[in-house]
Amino acid sequence: GPELTEAQSVIAAAATEAGRDPGTIGMDGRVSWRGDIGLLADRLGQWQQAGATHVSVNTMGAGLDTVDEHLSALATIAGVVKDYSS
Repeated sequence: GPELTEAQSVIAAAATEAGRDPGTIGMDGRVSWRGDIGLLADRLGQWQQAGATHVSVNTMGAGLDTVDEHLSALATIAGVVKDYSS
């Protein structure tokens, strides 16, 4: 949305002022996992369209109680994320 566009403009201006090519600066998006693969895929697609070069997926707050549950969620997430890799 407009806040992301504004942030990208600020970063591009600062990069240019520093003598850097703004196109060489990556962007890291963040998504919270709540157990919904469709929602995750939608959010990943939104970040991809926005130009994100990386996306972090947070499983904290998803109601997972054990390390094994987090690892299982991350395995599921990895299966979805691979569809967005270049």
